Amino acid sequence: MATTVELASLLSRDPQVKGGRLCIAGTGIPVNRIAVLYDEGLSAEELHREFSGRVPLEGIHAAIAYYLANREAIDAQIDAEDAELLRIAAEWKAAGRTR
Repeated sequence: MATTVELASLLSRDPQVKGGRLCIAGTGIPVNRIAVLYDEGLSAEELHREFSGRVPLEGIHAAIAYYLANREAIDAQIDAEDAELLRIAAEWKAAGRTR
């Protein structure tokens, strides 16, 4: 008899991992990262290869499914994170800081 896997078990959120962002379970790869790459045109299979097979294909599919079901909220979160990074970079540049 085949074993079934609950979709929710393929994703996890831990305050100690990636600031509590939703990730593919056991990997530390945030759903947001998968969403950005998926929007760039990479398929689940291409993402699986990009991560050298370290990320289970079913986890990538789960992340994409979660993203598609929650696209507006995740895109807003990505935009907010991008804006914050740009703000920090501008502050560093204005202060004359370098790496």
